[in-house]
Amino acid sequence: MSLYHQIGGGEQMFNIETNEIDDNKHEPEHESEEDEERKRFQIELEFVQSLANPNYLNFLAQRGYFNNQTFLNYLKYLMYWKEPEYCKYIVYPQCLSLLEMLQHEQFLKQIVNAQCAKFIDEQLLLLWLDYKKRHGWIRIDPTKIPDNIEKLFKNTDEDSIQTDSNNNIQNDVFSVSRILENEKF
Repeated sequence: MSLYHQIGGGEQMFNIETNEIDDNKHEPEHESEEDEERKRFQIELEFVQSLANPNYLNFLAQRGYFNNQTFLNYLKYLMYWKEPEYCKYIVYPQCLSLLEMLQHEQFLKQIVNAQCAKFIDEQLLLLWLDYKKRHGWIRIDPTKIPDNIEKLFKNTDEDSIQTDSNNNIQNDVFSVSRILENEKF
């Protein structure tokens, strides 16, 4: 990327790095093809991962990006990120699910609604909490645990055990979030 930006008729250049005007003419540096490919890879990776944010999708929808056929074609093109040689670089895998959902007209119509984006955001949070809980990655500081939270984790009453583990997880998460909302940490 060139550090210089041409001013006016081209006699002067503005050095972006030093914020000074330079009277000498400078030719912009040309990047190698490999550097350009690396930059394109990084830009596309970052954009694909930004699709993991339902609020960003709502922002794009409200500004009419999903009505632009060129933009929709670009989203189709980005589906190559689902291939194993590319998806291994993705940090937020939910972006691939949302990218796939963006291929459907019905989803494009619904994501304009902020409530839809909020619902997806909440579901992604629940998915993340469930994953962390199942893998033992949630660590709670014992000095900050509210008094009434232990009943959620130390339930020994066999009659209250539900057969559907997904309901258990969602109920636990909702209960924990309700309790934590009322506590001051």
